[in-house]
Order: sequence, then C-alpha cells, then structure tokens
Amino acid sequence: MFVILGLVLLVVAFAAWRPTPAGVWHDDGVYVMVGNALAAGDGLRYSGVVGAPPAAKSPRFIQA
Repeated sequence: MFVILGLVLLVVAFAAWRPTPAGVWHDDGVYVMVGNALAAGDGLRYSGVVGAPPAAKSPRFIQA
C-alpha cells in the first residue's frame, strides 16, 4: 500500500516539476553571460552588462 502511494506521489511530483530558467539566482546568470561571451570569442567578459567589463571573478590566472 505504501509503495503504491509513494509511486503515485513520485509521478505527481515529476509531472508538477518545472525547471527554473537561467538567471533566477545570481551565479547561474553570470555563468551564462560569461559563457556566451566566450562562445562569441570576446573572452571572459560580462556580455550582459553595459560596456562588457572583464569578468573579475573568473581570472585566467590567479595572480599572487
């Protein structure tokens, strides 16, 4: 009985689940912006920000 109830709840949970789009939280939106800039050949830049400043949080080399 509990197995059937658990399976029904699992099916309902999967049917109701919707993935959240990128940019809902800060980090994933930043990764999408920097990834789009890399794919376009612009380097590590925030492509969605005016002036496309360099991505300071993602340096190519860590400088001591």
